[in-house]
Amino acid sequence: HEAFATFRFDLASQALYEFTWNQFCDWYLELTKPVLFKGSDAQQRGTRKTLVDTLETLLRLMHPLMPFITETIWQRVVPLTTFNAQGDSIMTQAYPQYNASLVDQKTIDDLEWVKQFIIAIRNIRGEMDIAPSKPLPGFLKNTSEQDKRRVAENTNFISALAKLESIDLLAQNE
Repeated sequence: HEAFATFRFDLASQALYEFTWNQFCDWYLELTKPVLFKGSDAQQRGTRKTLVDTLETLLRLMHPLMPFITETIWQRVVPLTTFNAQGDSIMTQAYPQYNASLVDQKTIDDLEWVKQFIIAIRNIRGEMDIAPSKPLPGFLKNTSEQDKRRVAENTNFISALAKLESIDLLAQNE
């Protein structure tokens, strides 16, 4: 909103580009794969709903910068969402508003930890020339209680995206 208010369309488009490609497409789509392939019916429905609703919101955010393509895609996406469209064009829809009450900093921090963990495993694979498809055992040492909780809560995501066959928490002297 600040970028638009100050006519810094370059900053607005950069922020949208960064979020769309580096967060939504790179990470969120990757993190949904374990749920979409192996989750329960309710988890799969919820995940698909979140994916489509987020895409619809992204289209409304991008519309001032990319009006024709966002209109075309929005026409196909909005029937799949729970968004209560006012009219038959993206141009007549409310611009998304930031709601600070929906921000869960603990979840954001946990997800950033998971992402850094996966990136570290992928970097080690690259440096040691280990195929991304080869399952590996994972070992964590010097873990805090918070790290242990994060591993326990996100084992499915970490195992699937880092291609780990196991994750073992080592004691201090192991």
